[in-house]
Amino acid sequence: MLVDRFLLLGLIFVPPNMILRRRKSVGYKTEPFDWTANGKLNLPIEYLKIRNQHGWSPWAVYLMVLMLLAGIGFILLGLA
Repeated sequence: MLVDRFLLLGLIFVPPNMILRRRKSVGYKTEPFDWTANGKLNLPIEYLKIRNQHGWSPWAVYLMVLMLLAGIGFILLGLA
């Protein structure tokens, strides 16, 4: 059961990598797995700001936040 919870937290890296690939395809300079340089923690906010210009859907950001919250919640439920 604990493995499932950590798998959910591990899957959180799929949407950000998809976002980075989309940004790179239109000319933004991005570095995968470099979350500290150039404010990469703001990646979802930056994506939501530019997504309308390129016609992208916001589902990747929403999925990323949902998986993060679900993973943390499941881990906390398992520890209680």
